[in-house]
Amino acid sequence: MFKVYRKEIIWGGRKLTLETGKIARQADGAVLATWGETTVLATVVAAKTPKAGVDFFPLTVHYQEKAFAAGRIPGGFLKREGRPTTKEILTARLMDRPIRPQFPDLYFDEVQIQSFVLASDRQNDGDVLAMNGASAALCLSPLPFMGPLGSVRLGYINGEFVPLPTHDQLEESDLDLMVSGTKDAILMIEGFAREMPEALMAEAIMKAHEYIREICEMQEELVQKAGTVKTPYVQPEPDALIETLWTSFSGDLKAAKRTEGKLARAEAAAAVKQRAKAVAIPNPEAADAVTAERFDSAWHTLERRAVRELILSGVRPDGRDNRTLRNIECSVDILPRVHGSAVFQR
Repeated sequence: MFKVYRKEIIWGGRKLTLETGKIARQADGAVLATWGETTVLATVVAAKTPKAGVDFFPLTVHYQEKAFAAGRIPGGFLKREGRPTTKEILTARLMDRPIRPQFPDLYFDEVQIQSFVLASDRQNDGDVLAMNGASAALCLSPLPFMGPLGSVRLGYINGEFVPLPTHDQLEESDLDLMVSGTKDAILMIEGFAREMPEALMAEAIMKAHEYIREICEMQEELVQKAGTVKTPYVQPEPDALIETLWTSFSGDLKAAKRTEGKLARAEAAAAVKQRAKAVAIPNPEAADAVTAERFDSAWHTLERRAVRELILSGVRPDGRDNRTLRNIECSVDILPRVHGSAVFQR
């Protein structure tokens, strides 16, 4: 009845399955990812046009481990799922990091990625499945996603790298490393190790990238099977006001950003902004006047550009070089009666 497309590979010694076309068919993209007896549904939906006044990419990523996935039904007074756990929030962040930069600049349509763990064998975590399923769903969608992306967890047990270790294996592993990237580059690294040498950690990252390439190729083959056709995306032209302001005020803005002291630096930058605004909007009542919203958006871009160029030249906004840390002051026992209190200030 439905056109179901499935791709299976042996990944890390076990079978990984990506399937689309059966569930959540009204979403822009939807994938069921299965590893062992753990199954995750990843869906993608997007608005067709950007909201008025939005000057950022409104991407929302949600990850939830359903209680019924492990055979439990929420009970008690509230018979429903609770708020996201810390694990779920952190997993959503791990998904967001590599996905966000894979959309074009100036793409401001709202995008929502929802990932749900539908079944869990309590040994294979659903987070890696959700990350790969979300990438596959984006690749299958008409959105201008410049993927695919691959994600893998790597362990190190008895002197050997172990891809996608189970919960039991992680208890004895010296490494819990999460890596995401494309076929050509690594985009995100998260994890910890027990005093692992730098050379071995570098080897682990490169090993993880080998598995990433495999999952990226798997997603490409699934997209080819499904015959996905991307909607043509026309990159908007950058606002000409940005270059006009940069030509006239970049020097003053960089000088203001080098002001010592946070408050003094903010005041100096604000003064430059006011002068620029007076030049860009000499008559706010004129029919062809630049709007305040347009100016603020352009100026924000200018500030990011100025700070970036300063950092790349070796000067931090407060005058530090790239090897100097800010001084930190630490105080303890600030409050009476409470079980420990401290203040850390830079």
